[in-house]
Amino acid sequence: MIHPTPLLIKRSGPGSLLSVAPHSWRRAFRFSFANALVFLVLSWLFFVLQPRSLSVVLGGPVIFFVGAVISFVLLIRSGGAFATLAWFILGAGVYFGLGVVVGGLQPDPRSIQYGSEAVLLGDLLRLNALNSSSVALVLIMAALFAYKIKIVGGTDEAIRQRIDECLLILFPTIVGLAVASLVLRFIFFPAATNLVIRTFVSYLSLVSPFCVVMVVMLWPKLRRSWAVLGVFVFLSALALAFLEASKFSVISNVGALIVGTWVYRRTLRSIIGGLLVLVVVYVWISPLVAESRLHIDYDAETNSPLTRLAMIMDTISGKGPEDQIDVPTYTTQISVPSPLLRLSVVDIQSYLMQQHDNRQGGASLDDFWAAAVPRALWPDKPIITRFGSELHQEFWATTADTSALAPTYSAEAYWNYGPFGVFVVSIFLGLEIGWLTHRWHIAAVGRDTAFFLVAFPTALWSSFVESWIAATYVGGFLTTVLLWQIGRLVLATLFVAPRSRGDLGARGA
Repeated sequence: MIHPTPLLIKRSGPGSLLSVAPHSWRRAFRFSFANALVFLVLSWLFFVLQPRSLSVVLGGPVIFFVGAVISFVLLIRSGGAFATLAWFILGAGVYFGLGVVVGGLQPDPRSIQYGSEAVLLGDLLRLNALNSSSVALVLIMAALFAYKIKIVGGTDEAIRQRIDECLLILFPTIVGLAVASLVLRFIFFPAATNLVIRTFVSYLSLVSPFCVVMVVMLWPKLRRSWAVLGVFVFLSALALAFLEASKFSVISNVGALIVGTWVYRRTLRSIIGGLLVLVVVYVWISPLVAESRLHIDYDAETNSPLTRLAMIMDTISGKGPEDQIDVPTYTTQISVPSPLLRLSVVDIQSYLMQQHDNRQGGASLDDFWAAAVPRALWPDKPIITRFGSELHQEFWATTADTSALAPTYSAEAYWNYGPFGVFVVSIFLGLEIGWLTHRWHIAAVGRDTAFFLVAFPTALWSSFVESWIAATYVGGFLTTVLLWQIGRLVLATLFVAPRSRGDLGARGA
């Protein structure tokens, strides 16, 4: 009989992953916390001393970014391929470290926030104090669940065998759901007008990246026909992501391919190589997506797939927008590559903090509880993600509804409730991240394989700190838990009796 909740663990031997290495994990966690603590101390020290040198002020974010990348590599090598904590640290490093450095070197010249370098330096000092305090508090709370690992699994060979049996049996169902999600995304392209259908399609689309993860993990054991079908899902999802002009979808599918390799192979070369691939893809896709959205024919609601394809071809052939933005000269002569500008959080964070201090605080958390109610049960509930478009219009003083801004959770918390809001939200987020990391530890020793069904979405969920609190950390979290519990019920049903791998078996079988 196959166990009702087969597993997911690590092969013995160097460079392979089936379970978390407790001692290595704790060392990596301590390094991560030390990095956050250095960022905290430097940020508050500079906030008190008020240095007037841009290079000095940006020293803290630079150190934090480099330390966050090292922390991520260490956590992955110790068994955290899908550990929520590892991905949060990477996301915080990218946005609160690199993003602040980019915004300090080259603030958006379209923004009216900065008339002098002195104003910019003052805002950078405040932002560093805000972000470093929040990250440190998140890690402190996460440590309550995620620091110590006292979970024991079975033998490596038995664990690996059960994983393979589980995933091979699940594979046809996952592929079917992935294909269904691709068909629905194509039918309702670019987005369904009915909000209930749109929500359902967005949830179902989470299956595609998981299918890619499974293909990578099972590749040596899949028959050629199933392997080809898995490749088809990956390429189709990638093509749709390009047509949708969604950097997130492109990165999600490529990331699934890379993280799938980290599950059973966690060498330093594979981790660093995977990160470099993600960087290259992001650098290449960013200008393509940005220019496609500026195409004269672009419409987020009505474009057909053929229209989007023509727009992409125009962009690639050089017929896209040609207007360039002048680089401001009052801060630095350094020209930051355009793909990195998208990571900057300086302008929007500074704006929201200033709004709160001017007694014009936000109301984006007033109905946060609505995010906990599924739209299927409340079709007329407010659109939780509406604030992105509203903030875009307010920040740029425009009536155009062509884009959406994300504030970062720390700035949104301050915008709504000031320092107290940052304190409460950071504690809440830390507990969520810690608990989800703990659940991954349990799944990694074979105690709860169903969590693997949502492991990759939770990794992405935690890495995008540039998000809205209600939609992400209330609605997104509860959705993840709901899908995970449904997965547990499905797995318990599928594995109550022996099942044969049948025509899914190895190509050479």
